[in-house]
Amino acid sequence: MARIGGDDARQTRSGAGTGTGDGMSWVDLAPWPVQPMPWCGLIGASSERNVFHEPEFLTQAVPFLAPDARLLVGVTASGDWAGALPLRAGRAGFVVPAICSFSHQYGPLGTPHMAGDVAEAWRRVLDRLQAEGASVLMLPHMRAEGAVFEGLMAATAASGRPVDVLTAWRRPVLLAGGAVPVCKVSMKRWRRLNREHDVRHEVIVDPALLMVALEQFLALELAGWKGRAGTALACHADSLAFVRGVVGLYGARGGIFIDRLSVDGRAVAMHIGLASGGEASMWKIAYDEALAAFSVGRQLLWLISRRLHGAGQYSRVDSLAMEEGGALADMWPDRLAMADLLVGCRPGGGVGFRLAGLDARLYRGARALAKRVRDRIKG
Repeated sequence: MARIGGDDARQTRSGAGTGTGDGMSWVDLAPWPVQPMPWCGLIGASSERNVFHEPEFLTQAVPFLAPDARLLVGVTASGDWAGALPLRAGRAGFVVPAICSFSHQYGPLGTPHMAGDVAEAWRRVLDRLQAEGASVLMLPHMRAEGAVFEGLMAATAASGRPVDVLTAWRRPVLLAGGAVPVCKVSMKRWRRLNREHDVRHEVIVDPALLMVALEQFLALELAGWKGRAGTALACHADSLAFVRGVVGLYGARGGIFIDRLSVDGRAVAMHIGLASGGEASMWKIAYDEALAAFSVGRQLLWLISRRLHGAGQYSRVDSLAMEEGGALADMWPDRLAMADLLVGCRPGGGVGFRLAGLDARLYRGARALAKRVRDRIKG
């Protein structure tokens, strides 16, 4: 599939890409530590934060998941960045081409960083994509509330561009000053585990200890069902390099916390959390299936929930659930509206937009059917 943004765009060491006079530039996602200072300024001024769209994360994730992804940047007259949207060439479903926001299973949040007049920033993005011949923009895992979403709705309404909500769900979140987490674990089993064994819950934030804890996590995940399925991070060299890079970079700036539940000195459940800008995300979890009868994974989630809510350190903790339900749905009462969106790049949408919507729904329906069949076969 053709590289988005054309073949003549180049990244400079200052982070400025090429543009066409419309205040929009394509920027290559160069390897870390090349970090344009305007990017840092945008993140600090952004209406909403997204840890998965920060340079530390993107420069690790893009080579692993989407080597051709690029950053479409809105630049003000003074040279500041007004918005940054990581994009890749993809498909709406089975066959119809689409420009897709870079959101994925390792970072399921697609809300971009935008500052100032968000509606104007979205208009410029869509105008540029239309000028380059794109028909549709796929925006998976978008927050369906807040300034960035409202700006998108205002921009599309003003320009007559259609928006199709492909999927909508409500993601569990933990809010500072919000609803208290609900205990949904068996305290009888927990007391029995503590009575019969030496049980300890530790929180690791020291950069010198994080990488050791990460290797424990990787071994624990590899020993479980993800290892058997070949989807554990340690199963592949590229995913292993990705997670080590993310933990190393964020750990150095205090953006990683690893919770470890140990029984008789052996790690039986571990969780990796990401934090940035006063918000946190529940990123990865692994547990020892031999202790499934004690629900050690859910016990750890309950301990983390109680700790984070009690400390009030983060304004919002995101469960990152990609559909209704999930492991934290019955523990966290508060919800965040989410949606997968299909946006027409051209006013009125046209045939291309309608075909993309049909293709996307056929694809999602086929995946849902395959999942139901697979689950039924498993029993």
